[in-house]
Amino acid sequence: MLRKYPSLYLLILVAAGIIVADQFHLPAWFFLLACLVSLLFGVAVMGRGGVKNVLLIFGTSLFCFAGYHFSIKFYEFGPQHISRYVSEKKTFQIFGKVADWPDLKANRTDIKVAIDSLGRDFHSVVKGSILLKISDTTTALQRGDRIEFQGTIYPLKSKSDPGSFDYARYLQLRGIFGVVYLPTLLDVRVDKSRRFGLIGLADRIRSELTKSFKRNLSPVSAALASGILIGETRDIPGEVYERFRDSGTLHLLAVSGSNVALMRLFVMLLLRPFSIKRKHRAIILIICVFIFALISYGEPSVVRASLMAALVLLAVIIERRFDLNQIIATAALIILLIDPAQLFNVGFQLSFVTAWGLVFITPKIANLFKPNLNKFWFRWLVFPLIVSFVAQICSAPLIAYYFEKVPAISVVANMVIVPLVSISVMASLLLFALDLIWPLIGLFFGSLLDWFMKSIFYFLELFGEKKSVVIETADFSKLSVILIYIFLILASLALLNKRVRRIAIVFVLAVLNVGLTFTLARAA
Repeated sequence: MLRKYPSLYLLILVAAGIIVADQFHLPAWFFLLACLVSLLFGVAVMGRGGVKNVLLIFGTSLFCFAGYHFSIKFYEFGPQHISRYVSEKKTFQIFGKVADWPDLKANRTDIKVAIDSLGRDFHSVVKGSILLKISDTTTALQRGDRIEFQGTIYPLKSKSDPGSFDYARYLQLRGIFGVVYLPTLLDVRVDKSRRFGLIGLADRIRSELTKSFKRNLSPVSAALASGILIGETRDIPGEVYERFRDSGTLHLLAVSGSNVALMRLFVMLLLRPFSIKRKHRAIILIICVFIFALISYGEPSVVRASLMAALVLLAVIIERRFDLNQIIATAALIILLIDPAQLFNVGFQLSFVTAWGLVFITPKIANLFKPNLNKFWFRWLVFPLIVSFVAQICSAPLIAYYFEKVPAISVVANMVIVPLVSISVMASLLLFALDLIWPLIGLFFGSLLDWFMKSIFYFLELFGEKKSVVIETADFSKLSVILIYIFLILASLALLNKRVRRIAIVFVLAVLNVGLTFTLARAA
């Protein structure tokens, strides 16, 4: 396994290092010392040890580094950290920079601000971030803007009930350690950042996209096009949002890896008429993927898919074969080494579990149709349905655990709505291109796309009715999630293996009997 899937092995060790640091709160210097010792030992045996031994030692170093990185970033703060000031209940002059794209809520705007310094009797250099909550919806502030305002920094509110959502921990894992409340943006002095870099380019492209949709589509369709393409959901009406939620298709408004794949396909179709070399085309695609990730607000699923796409395209450029399991593991490894807190992010977990499920399970189901793999009806009808079904089955256990409810109709709803949304994503990209080339053609195509969008609303109404059955999963435990994924692995292997089918049946019977025993014991 080490030779065949080294990235997967290293990913497991990095994740283990983060979990150990989070659970046991060992001092950061301990992890750092262990990392340095293992590195020195690895250098000493590099010439004499085999590849497997060197990989084991290097993996140990990454385990320790991941623990050190997580500890120093989220538990061990220096004297200049913002957490030292959150309990003083004093009004400070706060200087900082907008560190992320503003999060627009129904009646407020949440903005992550990286603090530079605090002023009161004298200025103090401060590190760390706060969450600025403005009691109004505003897009006046953008990522990279330097701002100055007065406010009291309040501590984060911890959860009150065991098992409930811990909002304070969620914010801390985003690097936020205090909250400031302001009634209006008029209390903030803004020094706008120069919009000539990558962030500025992403902002301008995003703005042009939304303007194009508003020119050529009805208001609700324009809002939906922005939501499904780049995750811009601020203009989507509340009732439409609720329909997505009640039908179990709300994930379609969070940009996913499928959007990256569809965008790549769209760019490849645009480049096809031109005689561009394969390597040059791969470079163009990498640039487009990177820009699309910025436009889509850096969602975990988009970052994962963008990294995977970039790694695949890089393999094309250097003319190397690749394994999708290695690609997925490498993408996750890079993300966790940069930001270890992503391991506890629901979007990160859903994204990678779904990706691995598609890679592992989809080919095994497709093999049942082996004589028809190249048939038109299979490639354009059956295969997309298989992909949608596998994605739903793989994400359902985590959704049940985190959100404590699963619409019973969600699998069927997704198998109908996901293909329609995928077509809408491609059509939205085409609309933007046509609008740039010739606005009149864009207006005509927009009228057709608007009609198509109405079919999505129709199915949302059909599957999102209030009377639809919702399965409550409040008692769903981590052990249940693990057991379901073990069963999914066994079930996928059992499709073409009689022996594994027997193992899967024994596994299900054993789990049911153990669960029944515990239920009876608890009742007694």
